[in-house]
Amino acid sequence: MLGNALSVCGDQTGDNRSFARAIEQYRLISKEQVQEPLNWAAIQNNLAGVLYRLGEREGSVAYLEEAVVACTEALEIWAQKGKSLEWARAKTNMGTTFHAIGVRQKDTAGLKEALAAFREALIELKREKVPLDWAAVQNNLGNTLQTLSMREDNIAHAEGAVVAYREALKEQARELVPLNWAATQNNLGNALQTLGERERNNDRVKDAIVAYREALKERTRERVPLEWAETKNNLGTALKKLGEEAGDIGKVEEAIFVYHEGLKERARERAPLIWVETQINLGNALQAFGEQESYAVRLEEAVAVYRRLLVNSLARGHPSLGRRPRTI
Repeated sequence: MLGNALSVCGDQTGDNRSFARAIEQYRLISKEQVQEPLNWAAIQNNLAGVLYRLGEREGSVAYLEEAVVACTEALEIWAQKGKSLEWARAKTNMGTTFHAIGVRQKDTAGLKEALAAFREALIELKREKVPLDWAAVQNNLGNTLQTLSMREDNIAHAEGAVVAYREALKEQARELVPLNWAATQNNLGNALQTLGERERNNDRVKDAIVAYREALKERTRERVPLEWAETKNNLGTALKKLGEEAGDIGKVEEAIFVYHEGLKERARERAPLIWVETQINLGNALQAFGEQESYAVRLEEAVAVYRRLLVNSLARGHPSLGRRPRTI
């Protein structure tokens, strides 16, 4: 089907025009499949997937809301026809879309809709029946709980995220799905780091560091450079936090090295907003090292980083500038 081919092209090339053409094709074909409800529902589900990816690429809540509508229409047909697995997978897609809406709109309503959708999906996606689907939903559930924990300053949500990620890892074996395993390890590290900060518990932060190091066994620079750099940044944040709390200057120094590593792929030209975040984290780590060791060279390096940021239009007025690093 042309729509599917265009969707794959958009994924592989990063060309949003392919997504836009896929949307046109799916809408055109859906008019021809009205008398074939199961085919029509499958097209609506595919349409929802492309709308979601385009909405994420362009930061468009309107596309994401259209994806929810398409998912809802597919769900109605699959419920009527007793297609429980298709219904549950569409529920998962809806949950992912609601999560994206919640993140974009900076509210909790979309996130809570996502939680409800994932929990409904798990009623049908049983571990013993479809273990990898079950694990994927557990990971998505963990992501939403982790985001909610940050929005509501709620430790219980972060604890729930840790449980969900650990559940997912029971089926996402490294040997079977290495990159999914690594992504979930990275997510687990984020949730553990959140708990460590909230509880002022260095053991949680140490566990986060272990999870990030596990993720990097598969998230290599050669294989997935941006994901490798993401986990490097997260590891750096955890190392800096532990170093400051435990008075271990060696950990802060390692954090500086790790941030420099991540910036090899988080280039300003390639990902400008992420470059800003990592530069802020690096500057904060250099400042922390310089203050703890009364080491002027590191303080001068921190000043150089901050000056670099202050002449960057994306960085000026950034809420993280001059504050503690954050996990992204």
